[in-house]
Amino acid sequence: MADTTVIWGGNPVKLVDNGDGTFSLASKLATESTPDAAVPTKASFVAGKYVVADPAYTDGDLAPIRTNAKGEVLTQLTGSIPGGAVYPYGATKWTAIATSSANAIATATQTAVSGKKHYCMGYLVCLRAAAAGNDFLSQIKDGTTVKFTDVVGNASPTGTRIGVSSSTPIVEGTANTDMVLTIGAAGASAITELTMWGYTV
Repeated sequence: MADTTVIWGGNPVKLVDNGDGTFSLASKLATESTPDAAVPTKASFVAGKYVVADPAYTDGDLAPIRTNAKGEVLTQLTGSIPGGAVYPYGATKWTAIATSSANAIATATQTAVSGKKHYCMGYLVCLRAAAAGNDFLSQIKDGTTVKFTDVVGNASPTGTRIGVSSSTPIVEGTANTDMVLTIGAAGASAITELTMWGYTV
């Protein structure tokens, strides 16, 4: 694999192919011509402090995430992540859970973190106690802005589940903003269970 640019903590980082299946950190920004050894790396975080070092990476540490406007494939330094999910360096993973009352709206919220964004990796809504008495929506919101919508149909039986699970974010939030999963009232006696997960960086 040739030299590559990866996304690290939201910034492009250049890795140089060492020619032996490993890569070395070249610079914090792909446009820089001189190394920036102070860039935090997975091999230089020791006892809560960053150590100036140029670690090597293997092919197993790189996962494609998207193609930019120039047609270049951007990759993510992943390390060993169960299930293949892609989490940026320094990300804090989270799960938000809520349960509705019978025939009531419910909301699961990941509270805003100052200076950081929430990224939703997936969600699950489960219907229980009774069949749906009407169509009702599930929505993922960046604060109050709807970013993703799904629907459970009228008369869906108890145990019906809807959701999405992705190795990359399905919704990118705005800095300093709550990430919210809402579900509409499901009908008489019907209860909904909500789970949303993702990371903050």
